[in-house]
Amino acid sequence: MAIAIMTLFIPIVFHFLLKTLGIVSSPFLREIRERNWPLLFYMLLLVVTLHFVLNMYDYPELYYFFMGILFSTVTAWFLIWTKIKISLHMMGMAGTSMFIIALSVFYNLDLIYTISFLVAATGLTATSRLHLKAHSPLELALGYFIGLIPQIFVLRFWL
Repeated sequence: MAIAIMTLFIPIVFHFLLKTLGIVSSPFLREIRERNWPLLFYMLLLVVTLHFVLNMYDYPELYYFFMGILFSTVTAWFLIWTKIKISLHMMGMAGTSMFIIALSVFYNLDLIYTISFLVAATGLTATSRLHLKAHSPLELALGYFIGLIPQIFVLRFWL
């Protein structure tokens, strides 16, 4: 419940605060400048979650999953300063897919239907972002790899 509060409910409230203050115009953060404060705040929430909520010894899988999310978010935040926009949707889908694949391998679980669903959902997400003209194919690919690579990197710590 604490993880849901820290990573879901508080960011939603923070988004409404930013929208009320006029810092963001929509939940999609179309402009690069709109992404600065939400990503910075999310990084802070991830650090608090890693430090106070998750224990590396009791929940190593979740701890390193969130560590990978933090690395991806920091990378996305640094890319803002270089005026490079990436797809945060694809970043999240790639990270989640890699985590589920790793869980399947580590615990020898048959999660083929879940993995298939995530692959299809990732493809549909990419297609929808292109259809809505929210991102270019390069921005989608960058988002995908920025979400995937940190998850692969942290695998060696718990796998």
